[in-house]
Amino acid sequence: MKGGRCAAQAIIAGDILSYEERWRAEYEDDLYLSARFQKLFYRHRVLNWAIHLARRRKEIGDILADAILGRRPYKEIFRGRNLLKRLIFP
Repeated sequence: MKGGRCAAQAIIAGDILSYEERWRAEYEDDLYLSARFQKLFYRHRVLNWAIHLARRRKEIGDILADAILGRRPYKEIFRGRNLLKRLIFP
């Protein structure tokens, strides 16, 4: 949906070449973070730890589900002392 909005904005602006710039501004940070966190999250020990925490605290399970399913951008989930950091390290 955001990609479509980026395309529409580029078309309305009369500058279709600005689509890539708009797309990158919308997605680039999250794609970079998701690539970095993928290496961490999908290790056997880390997954077991995350499942253990999610079983103990519903909030952690909800946040992990949001991250895995893409319901929230990684930069929102891991920004500063936000969400996951606050739940794990109060």
